[in-house]
Parts: sequence; C-alpha cells; structure tokens
Amino acid sequence: MMTIKKSITVLLLISMIFTLTSCWNYKEVNQLNIVVGAAIDKGESNNYMLTVELIHVKGNADVNVSSEVMSIEGDTLLDAVRRFNSITGKRAYWAHIRVVIVCEDIASEDLSRVLGFFVEDAETRSDVFIVISRECKAKDILNADLFMENVVAETINRSLKNSKVLSEFQQASTFSVSKELKTNKKSVTIPTISLLPMDDKKATFINGTAIFKDNKLTAFIDGSETKTMLFLKNDIESGVIVTKYNDRNITLEILDNTTRIKTRIDNDVMTVNVLVDTQAAINEVERDIDFSDIDIIKDIEKLSEIQLVESMEGVIDKAKHYGTDIFGFTQKLYENHPKKFRQIENLGEVEFRNINVDISVKVRILNSGEVSKL
Repeated sequence: MMTIKKSITVLLLISMIFTLTSCWNYKEVNQLNIVVGAAIDKGESNNYMLTVELIHVKGNADVNVSSEVMSIEGDTLLDAVRRFNSITGKRAYWAHIRVVIVCEDIASEDLSRVLGFFVEDAETRSDVFIVISRECKAKDILNADLFMENVVAETINRSLKNSKVLSEFQQASTFSVSKELKTNKKSVTIPTISLLPMDDKKATFINGTAIFKDNKLTAFIDGSETKTMLFLKNDIESGVIVTKYNDRNITLEILDNTTRIKTRIDNDVMTVNVLVDTQAAINEVERDIDFSDIDIIKDIEKLSEIQLVESMEGVIDKAKHYGTDIFGFTQKLYENHPKKFRQIENLGEVEFRNINVDISVKVRILNSGEVSKL
C-alpha cells in the first residue's frame, strides 16, 4: 500500500516540475530598453546616427507610460546599437518596435544597407512600418510634439494603419520593402513623413510617397498624386474626389472602385489599357445646386472622369520621366505575354517609358436622389 502511495507522490512531483518551468529567453523588463521607434540619419563623425524612442512603464493599478528619445552614432547600425547598450547599461529590446524612419540622405544612397539590420534581427517583427522623412531629419520626427498619445512612434503607427481613410499614402513594412528591392520588375514606394506646424507646436504628418529605383530614392509624389497611383494600382478603397462645377467645389466620397488592367503586345509595341469604374456619393452639398436634375449629375460625373484621366496621365508621365514603374505595368505585361516580352527584353527595348497607356474612367454617383432632398 505504501509503495502505491509513494508512486503516486513521485508522479505528482514530476508533473509539478513541468508547470514550474519558465521561458528560456525570459528577461526582466527593468533590464531592457524597450525600443518602439527608430530614426536613421547621417552621422556627423560616423556613418550613421541612430535615434531611438524608448518607453518607460511605471505604476501598478494606474499604469503610466512615458517615452524618452536618445541618439548615438556608429560606423554601422549594429555598431550604434552596441554603443547604445554600453552607454545605458541595458540591452536594447526590439520586439515592440512600431516604425523605422529613414532620412532622405540615407535613402538616396542605398536603402538596402539599413534595412538589413531590421529584417535579419531575430527580435524585430516583420511587419514594422517604414517611412521616409522629408524636409527634416529623421530624428526630428521622433522629437515631434505629442498631442493625444504619449509616444510618437505609436502615433505614427496608428496613422499608418488608417492609411485607407484618405488614400494619400500607402503603408509599407521593412520586410515587404526589402523583398521588393531585390526585384527589378517594379519600383518600390514608401510613405513620406514630415513635420506640420500647428500653433506653436510641430506634429507628425504622413502624406505622399517616396519612389525608389535600384535601391535609391529617385523621386517624390505628393498626396494627391499618391491617390491617383492607388487608383491605377486598384488599391484605393476610400477617400474623396473634389470636382469643380460652375466654380463650386463638389466633394464626392469614394464608395467603391475597380481598376482592371488589360495588356497587349503588337509588333513589339507594348500597350496597357486601364479601365477604371468608380462609385461615389455626393458628400458636401452646395445648396444652390439642384441635384435632382439628372443632367447636372451627369455633368458632375463627366467632369470627375475628365479630372481623373488628367491626373492619371500626369502621374504616369512623371513616373516615366524617372523611369519608375510604380504601377506594376511592366510586370503585368510579362505575366500576360511572357514569350513576346522576353523577345523584346532580349533586344534591350523593355523600358517603362516605351509602354503606351490608354485610360478609360467611368464615375457613377449613387446618392443624387437623397442629396436633392436635403
């Protein structure tokens, strides 16, 4: 009987051992510097200046979160990180980083050099957002004034997640950008961030796009041009179209959009047909316009179509000027006509500038009856 009791006791003790185990890589929070944002600029005495935003959590029942910004230089990013660890006496912990900000100067040289650290580091997540600072240093962004959040990186993170509200920038991650930079079929785009004066403060402002070719920053397009780019890529889900009608601004809210791309290659001539179908609703109403008049609605639809075609032709011409296919037209031609595409490619004549683009836009206003009752 005692033998059975002893056996049961031993089994219970063994089972308790498994419940008392801990994580092999567990680290005390107070032994770490938790990084939530990183900014990369050119250093004054070294190759790089790395600026990080750290968060500090205090309290028990009432948790208080604050942030601190620190900068340090290094010959490489890893060198800067090691120097940072040595000065603070704590190891930088990257698992909670929200955003990486790269200045124009670094982006103009070779973006892939700085991406390697964030993509290859075991702690860093693959969905970390990346932005390019414009008209200011990257570290200035992390030192921006705070409004509704206690952490600048968290403010930027939330703004990027809401990119589809205005469709004037498109989010990008360090992992996706690193992957795209390794191919030559499509130019890479990354949202731009700057400082916006507000009274006596400066707020972060994400608007527009940085365009990369051969790993280097090549050009910028503004928020309006970015929205047009998203139309051409069939990536637009919401936003507004402001159309002039008899010197009055009519604001159309985009309800739905479908952009279809058709391609053909005839006698080594490459052509892309862009077919855009947009459904919209009248959002802001000028009361002296009779929206019950179907002819007026048709005029507004026509004016919106002309405006969209002109804006699309403009952003395509700008992209052709820099030789940057930010729309993926070249890749689409290759996918649809691989044999003919390779023949032209062998002749050395595959250039985005040589692709003919025909655009057709249809805008349909769906709520004119409701507006006329206001």
